[in-house]
Amino acid sequence: MKQVFYAGVRWVGGLVGLLAVDLFAEFFVFEWLEWNGTDKNDWFFMLWWSVVLIWTLSCGYRTWRGIFAPDTDRS
Repeated sequence: MKQVFYAGVRWVGGLVGLLAVDLFAEFFVFEWLEWNGTDKNDWFFMLWWSVVLIWTLSCGYRTWRGIFAPDTDRS
């Protein structure tokens, strides 16, 4: 059960980090490049949501393994 808790903490921590990257890009980088309100930043959001999806699926898979195979040491 400890592995499941650590996997959950890792997942939430990763999402907080990804959110920090997104907010930094929106508030500073896109303002500096004058990309807010334009189509020029669409590539960033497609990439960002893809990374969020991959992060969520990988952490979900690790958590699933931790629940149903707790006797093996997986990190």
